[in-house]
Amino acid sequence: MPTSTPVPPVEKKHRPRRGPGRPARHTIEGEPHMREQVLREARRLFLQRGYAGVAVGQVAAAVGVTKPTLYYYFTDKEGLYAAMLCDLLRLIGGYLREVLGNESLSVRQRLCELAFGYFRYADATLEPVLRDTNELIGAQHARAVWEAYEEEFFGPMRKFMRAGMRTGELREIDPDVLVRAFLSLLDGFTAPGGHAMRDDAEHRRIAEMTVTLFADGAAPR
Repeated sequence: MPTSTPVPPVEKKHRPRRGPGRPARHTIEGEPHMREQVLREARRLFLQRGYAGVAVGQVAAAVGVTKPTLYYYFTDKEGLYAAMLCDLLRLIGGYLREVLGNESLSVRQRLCELAFGYFRYADATLEPVLRDTNELIGAQHARAVWEAYEEEFFGPMRKFMRAGMRTGELREIDPDVLVRAFLSLLDGFTAPGGHAMRDDAEHRRIAEMTVTLFADGAAPR
Protein backbone atom coordinates (compact mmCIF):
# COMPACT_ATOMS: atom_id res chain seq x y z
CA MET A 1 0.00 0.00 0.00
CA PRO A 2 1.57 3.27 -1.05
CA THR A 3 2.29 5.75 1.61
CA SER A 4 0.49 9.06 1.27
CA THR A 5 2.44 12.21 0.69
CA PRO A 6 2.58 14.16 3.91
CA VAL A 7 0.69 17.43 3.75
CA PRO A 8 2.52 20.32 5.39
CA PRO A 9 0.57 21.98 8.13
CA VAL A 10 -1.26 25.13 7.11
CA GLU A 11 0.28 28.13 8.72
CA LYS A 12 -2.32 30.03 10.62
CA LYS A 13 -2.39 33.73 10.02
CA HIS A 14 -2.67 35.72 13.17
CA ARG A 15 -5.12 38.56 12.83
CA PRO A 16 -4.68 41.55 15.08
CA ARG A 17 -7.27 41.55 17.77
CA ARG A 18 -9.62 44.49 17.92
CA GLY A 19 -11.06 46.00 21.02
CA PRO A 20 -14.18 44.42 22.43
CA GLY A 21 -17.33 45.72 20.84
CA ARG A 22 -15.61 47.81 18.17
CA PRO A 23 -16.94 46.98 14.68
CA ALA A 24 -14.67 45.38 12.13
CA ARG A 25 -13.56 47.77 9.40
CA HIS A 26 -15.30 45.85 6.60
CA THR A 27 -18.66 46.46 8.27
CA ILE A 28 -17.98 50.21 8.24
CA GLU A 29 -16.77 50.45 4.67
CA GLY A 30 -20.09 49.07 3.47
CA GLU A 31 -21.89 52.12 4.88
CA PRO A 32 -20.45 55.16 3.08
CA HIS A 33 -23.20 57.45 4.33
CA MET A 34 -23.18 56.33 7.94
CA ARG A 35 -21.33 59.39 9.22
CA GLU A 36 -23.86 61.69 7.56
CA GLN A 37 -26.73 59.72 9.06
CA VAL A 38 -25.22 59.97 12.52
CA LEU A 39 -24.73 63.72 12.16
CA ARG A 40 -28.27 64.20 10.89
CA GLU A 41 -29.82 62.36 13.82
CA ALA A 42 -27.43 64.01 16.28
CA ARG A 43 -28.45 67.43 14.98
CA ARG A 44 -32.14 66.63 15.38
CA LEU A 45 -31.74 65.35 18.92
CA PHE A 46 -29.25 67.90 20.22
CA LEU A 47 -31.22 70.87 18.86
CA GLN A 48 -34.45 69.51 20.32
CA ARG A 49 -33.16 68.51 23.75
CA GLY A 50 -29.88 70.32 24.27
CA TYR A 51 -26.46 68.84 24.95
CA ALA A 52 -27.23 67.51 28.41
CA GLY A 53 -30.51 65.95 27.32
CA VAL A 54 -29.00 63.57 24.75
CA ALA A 55 -26.97 60.41 25.38
CA VAL A 56 -24.70 58.82 22.78
CA GLY A 57 -26.79 55.67 22.98
CA GLN A 58 -29.89 57.62 21.97
CA VAL A 59 -28.16 58.90 18.85
CA ALA A 60 -26.97 55.38 18.00
CA ALA A 61 -30.49 54.00 18.49
CA ALA A 62 -31.97 56.71 16.25
CA VAL A 63 -29.54 55.75 13.48
CA GLY A 64 -30.02 52.02 14.07
CA VAL A 65 -26.43 51.17 14.99
CA THR A 66 -24.59 50.15 18.13
CA LYS A 67 -22.68 52.56 20.33
CA PRO A 68 -19.33 50.98 19.32
CA THR A 69 -20.16 51.69 15.68
CA LEU A 70 -20.89 55.31 16.50
CA TYR A 71 -17.65 55.56 18.46
CA TYR A 72 -15.81 54.40 15.36
CA TYR A 73 -16.58 57.80 13.82
CA PHE A 74 -16.66 60.00 16.92
CA THR A 75 -14.44 59.25 19.86
CA ASP A 76 -16.75 60.72 22.49
CA LYS A 77 -19.90 62.74 23.02
CA GLU A 78 -17.98 66.01 22.94
CA GLY A 79 -16.48 65.14 19.56
CA LEU A 80 -19.90 64.15 18.20
CA TYR A 81 -21.42 67.45 19.36
CA ALA A 82 -18.59 69.47 17.84
CA ALA A 83 -18.85 67.59 14.53
CA MET A 84 -22.60 68.13 14.52
CA LEU A 85 -22.21 71.89 14.99
CA CYS A 86 -19.52 72.12 12.30
CA ASP A 87 -21.74 70.18 9.91
CA LEU A 88 -24.69 72.42 10.72
CA LEU A 89 -22.60 75.52 10.08
CA ARG A 90 -21.51 74.15 6.70
CA LEU A 91 -25.15 73.59 5.74
CA ILE A 92 -26.05 77.11 6.82
CA GLY A 93 -22.98 78.49 5.06
CA GLY A 94 -24.06 76.99 1.74
CA TYR A 95 -27.49 78.61 1.99
CA LEU A 96 -25.94 81.86 3.18
CA ARG A 97 -23.62 82.15 0.18
CA GLU A 98 -26.43 81.33 -2.21
CA VAL A 99 -28.68 84.08 -0.86
CA LEU A 100 -26.07 86.76 -0.23
CA GLY A 101 -24.42 86.14 -3.59
CA ASN A 102 -27.61 86.91 -5.52
CA GLU A 103 -26.68 90.41 -6.72
CA SER A 104 -29.94 90.78 -8.63
CA LEU A 105 -31.52 91.55 -5.24
CA SER A 106 -30.90 94.59 -3.08
CA VAL A 107 -29.20 94.30 0.29
CA ARG A 108 -32.57 94.60 2.03
CA GLN A 109 -34.12 91.91 -0.16
CA ARG A 110 -31.25 89.53 0.49
CA LEU A 111 -31.50 90.11 4.22
CA CYS A 112 -35.24 89.36 4.00
CA GLU A 113 -34.55 86.10 2.18
CA LEU A 114 -31.90 85.17 4.71
CA ALA A 115 -34.22 85.92 7.64
CA PHE A 116 -37.07 84.00 6.00
CA GLY A 117 -34.85 80.94 5.51
CA TYR A 118 -33.62 81.17 9.09
CA PHE A 119 -37.13 81.36 10.53
CA ARG A 120 -38.44 78.68 8.18
CA TYR A 121 -35.93 76.01 9.23
CA ALA A 122 -34.58 76.96 12.65
CA ASP A 123 -35.57 74.81 15.62
CA ALA A 124 -33.07 76.48 17.93
CA THR A 125 -31.34 79.84 18.09
CA LEU A 126 -27.77 79.62 16.85
CA GLU A 127 -25.90 82.14 18.99
CA PRO A 128 -26.97 80.71 22.39
CA VAL A 129 -26.15 77.19 21.18
CA LEU A 130 -22.62 78.26 20.25
CA ARG A 131 -22.08 80.43 23.29
CA ASP A 132 -21.81 77.48 25.69
CA THR A 133 -19.52 75.29 23.58
CA ASN A 134 -16.36 75.92 25.61
CA GLU A 135 -18.00 74.85 28.85
CA LEU A 136 -19.78 71.87 27.29
CA ILE A 137 -17.12 70.27 25.10
CA GLY A 138 -13.80 71.84 26.09
CA ALA A 139 -11.49 74.31 24.39
CA GLN A 140 -10.06 71.96 21.77
CA HIS A 141 -13.41 70.85 20.35
CA ALA A 142 -14.83 74.35 20.72
CA ARG A 143 -11.97 75.82 18.68
CA ALA A 144 -13.02 73.77 15.64
CA VAL A 145 -16.61 74.94 16.05
CA TRP A 146 -15.68 78.62 16.28
CA GLU A 147 -13.39 78.31 13.26
CA ALA A 148 -16.29 76.85 11.27
CA TYR A 149 -18.55 79.63 12.55
CA GLU A 150 -16.14 82.29 11.32
CA GLU A 151 -15.56 80.61 7.96
CA GLU A 152 -19.12 79.58 7.16
CA PHE A 153 -21.29 82.15 8.88
CA PHE A 154 -19.83 85.23 10.50
CA GLY A 155 -17.14 85.89 7.88
CA PRO A 156 -19.55 85.84 4.90
CA MET A 157 -21.99 88.04 6.83
CA ARG A 158 -19.23 90.54 7.63
CA LYS A 159 -18.22 90.65 3.97
CA PHE A 160 -21.84 91.25 2.97
CA MET A 161 -22.28 94.10 5.44
CA ARG A 162 -19.16 95.77 4.07
CA ALA A 163 -20.52 95.43 0.54
CA GLY A 164 -23.77 97.09 1.70
CA MET A 165 -21.76 99.98 3.11
CA ARG A 166 -19.94 100.47 -0.20
CA THR A 167 -23.24 100.69 -2.10
CA GLY A 168 -24.67 103.11 0.46
CA GLU A 169 -27.44 100.72 1.53
CA LEU A 170 -26.02 100.34 5.04
CA ARG A 171 -24.41 102.77 7.46
CA GLU A 172 -20.63 102.84 7.64
CA ILE A 173 -19.98 101.45 11.09
CA ASP A 174 -18.12 98.42 12.42
CA PRO A 175 -19.44 95.53 10.29
CA ASP A 176 -19.13 93.13 13.22
CA VAL A 177 -21.63 95.29 15.12
CA LEU A 178 -24.07 95.04 12.22
CA VAL A 179 -23.69 91.27 12.04
CA ARG A 180 -24.20 90.90 15.78
CA ALA A 181 -27.27 93.14 15.71
CA PHE A 182 -28.83 91.23 12.83
CA LEU A 183 -28.16 87.83 14.37
CA SER A 184 -29.59 88.99 17.69
CA LEU A 185 -32.80 89.99 15.93
CA LEU A 186 -32.99 86.62 14.19
CA ASP A 187 -32.55 84.81 17.48
CA GLY A 188 -35.06 87.10 19.19
CA PHE A 189 -37.78 86.45 16.61
CA THR A 190 -37.24 82.73 16.03
CA ALA A 191 -40.50 80.90 16.71
CA PRO A 192 -40.65 79.40 20.21
CA GLY A 193 -41.05 75.68 19.82
CA GLY A 194 -39.48 75.52 16.37
CA HIS A 195 -40.20 76.51 12.79
CA ALA A 196 -43.36 74.38 12.54
CA MET A 197 -45.17 76.76 14.92
CA ARG A 198 -45.63 79.24 12.06
CA ASP A 199 -46.66 78.88 8.43
CA ASP A 200 -44.62 80.33 5.58
CA ALA A 201 -46.74 83.48 5.35
CA GLU A 202 -46.08 84.25 9.01
CA HIS A 203 -42.38 83.46 8.63
CA ARG A 204 -42.25 85.89 5.72
CA ARG A 205 -44.07 88.61 7.66
CA ILE A 206 -41.74 88.26 10.65
CA ALA A 207 -38.70 88.26 8.36
CA GLU A 208 -39.73 91.52 6.69
CA MET A 209 -40.49 93.13 10.05
CA THR A 210 -37.10 92.02 11.40
CA VAL A 211 -35.21 93.49 8.43
CA THR A 212 -37.19 96.73 8.64
CA LEU A 213 -36.25 97.06 12.29
CA PHE A 214 -32.61 96.27 11.48
CA ALA A 215 -32.27 98.53 8.44
CA ASP A 216 -34.47 101.45 9.50
CA GLY A 217 -34.33 101.38 13.28
CA ALA A 218 -37.18 102.07 15.66
CA ALA A 219 -37.34 105.87 15.24
CA PRO A 220 -40.10 107.29 13.00
CA ARG A 221 -39.02 108.55 9.58
